[in-house]
Amino acid sequence: EELFKGSPASLLVLQHNTKGFKLHDRSVHVYSEAARVHKFSDECAANPSLQRLGELMNASHESCRNFYECSCKELDELVEAFRS
Repeated sequence: EELFKGSPASLLVLQHNTKGFKLHDRSVHVYSEAARVHKFSDECAANPSLQRLGELMNASHESCRNFYECSCKELDELVEAFRS
């Protein structure tokens, strides 16, 4: 709920989500992805660390897979191959 503390309207919608639309998980992904995009941009504008950029990319994929459920077995395997 920390992610939505600045948005009472978002909290209200999430509290009334009883139909199984997974609004909380989807919202966590959207808000955290937006934050990652800003962090990635800031990192690129400064002295970019490939390690940090990779961490942000990994976090993005994990969020897509776990919270937005928009990954698939093949993409997960590809990501894992590039991580090793």
